[in-house]
Parts: sequence; structure tokens; C-alpha cells
Amino acid sequence: MGVVALNAKSCFINRSSIVSSLLGAKYLSSISAAKGGDYTDFTVERKLTTLELQHKARKGEKLTMITAYDYPTSRHAEDVGFDILLVGDSLGMVVLGYDTTQPVTMEEMLHHLKAVRRGAPSRFIVADLPFGSYELGADQAFHNSLRLIKEGGADAIKLEGGKNRAETVAKLVDAGIAVMGHVGLT
Repeated sequence: MGVVALNAKSCFINRSSIVSSLLGAKYLSSISAAKGGDYTDFTVERKLTTLELQHKARKGEKLTMITAYDYPTSRHAEDVGFDILLVGDSLGMVVLGYDTTQPVTMEEMLHHLKAVRRGAPSRFIVADLPFGSYELGADQAFHNSLRLIKEGGADAIKLEGGKNRAETVAKLVDAGIAVMGHVGLT
């Protein structure tokens, strides 16, 4: 069996794991035969930037977003072209079996975030700062946001709060960290 290669920036998938739906994905461009190797090379769409996401929203274009906690889910989200993936602290209840999101740690968030990033290399990924990782103030939020970005591959972070988080959000944004707010249940 030969190898299929698609031009441009690429990721490699073992040919035995190819799902037929990938072949119809919108970001697949030209197909050409390649020599040797047991891989298939699929073109990867470029990740949207925060400015592009804001522009789409201002123009009234719909943005697509899904929550993902693992590699298989993010791989499917990548394949169908979701704009944004959220790695939420809800993974505590959905995946880890906790009664609430409060026990979720930074290490657990990083573990799941890394898996999601591997599955969706060209998607914009937002990661939750879990409870206890930013409540002490802007410095704590900054340190943990950097971890999610540098270690986990997040493009933006999400935190809950209102006016009481304004200083924290300002520090993060001033440092070049994209922030998605969430008012929560209170």
C-alpha cells in the first residue's frame, strides 16, 4: 500500500488509524503520491489568532467551541474544524469522578491540556485556571497562567470572577496572555 501526502504544514498519522471522514475535511488540499514510509500526511489548518476570533465575532460570524478533556475528543474536534477547544475544570466531575470542580489541581489540568493540544495542534485552546490557582491574586494567576501556556500549550486561559478579578485580568492581558472571562454561578 502506498503513502498519501498532502502539501503544506503537516501532521503524521499511522495509516492504520486513518478515519475515512478525514478525507473529506475542509482543510485537506492537494493529494500527491509520496515514496516509502508507513504514514499518511494530512495538511493542518492554521490556528486562528485572538484578533481573528474577535474580528469574526464582530462581523457576526459564528464561532464554534467544544469542551475536550482528552486526545481522542480533541482529535475529532481538530478533524471537523472547531475554532476553539476548552479544557475546563469540569474535567474533575466528567472525567475524574469528583463531586465538584474544586479538587482539580494544576497538575491535573496540565495533564489533560497536553493531551488535548497533541490531538488538536491547529486549534485555539482555552484552559481553565482551576479553583485555588488564582484566588490569592494577580501574581499567583500570572504564574499559573504561564504554566498552562508554556507547559500545556494553551492559547488563552479562563477564570471566573467579576470586578474582584479586574486587577488580575489586567496584569495577565498586559503580559500578553489572552483571557476569557466567566461569571460562574455566583
